[in-house]
Amino acid sequence: AETTFIGFDLAATRDLNAVCILHRFADDDFEAEWQFFLPEEGYNLIPKHYQDIFRVAINSGILKLTEGNVMDDRQVSDYIIKRYTELGTVKEIGYDAYNAATLVSRLYEAGLPVKKVGQGMAVLNNPSKQVEKLILQKRIKHDGNPFIGWQIGNTECFTDVNGNIKLRKNEADKAAKVDGVIALVIAMHCALDNPLVSNSFGFRSF
Repeated sequence: AETTFIGFDLAATRDLNAVCILHRFADDDFEAEWQFFLPEEGYNLIPKHYQDIFRVAINSGILKLTEGNVMDDRQVSDYIIKRYTELGTVKEIGYDAYNAATLVSRLYEAGLPVKKVGQGMAVLNNPSKQVEKLILQKRIKHDGNPFIGWQIGNTECFTDVNGNIKLRKNEADKAAKVDGVIALVIAMHCALDNPLVSNSFGFRSF
C-alpha cells in the first residue's frame, strides 16, 4: 500500500521554490518526484555558469518559470492542491515556515493535512540520516533528472558535536541550489512521523 508525503521549501522572493512528492511503498522503498518554481526575474539573476543547468530543467518541465519579478506562490499552492487531489494517497504535507504563511493558509483552507517542520538539527537529524542512507543505497527512485543530481552534488552533510546531521548547501558556491534536497528531507520527516502499519496483527512495525 502506497502512502505519499509532500515537502516544500519556499525561498526568498526571487529564488528557487521546491516541492517534493515522496511515495512510500515500504520502509526502504521510496520514489520521489519534484517540481520547482522560479520567477522570470530570478532566472535572469542566475550566474552564467549555471544557466545551462536551468535551461535544461525548464525544457524538461521540472522547473516552471512564473511571470514577473517576484514569486507568485499561488502557482505553488495550486500545484500542491492539484497533486493532492489527483493522487488521493497524501497523508501529510510538511513545510518550512519561512515565507510560507499565505501559502499554508491556502492549503489549510482547502482541507489539506499541513504540518510545520522545524529546521533545527534535532528535528532534521533523523530524516537527513534516512535520506542520506537511502540515496547511498539507491532506495529512492527518481527519474534521473540532472537538475536533482546537480542539487545532490551541491549538498554537504554537517555534523554537530552530538552527532546530529543536517544536509545543507556547500558554502563554496553561494549560487548553488539544494532546495530539492531540503524539500525531500521535509517529506521524509513526515514519512518517519507516520510509520508503516503492518497489516498482519495490527502491530506497528519499527
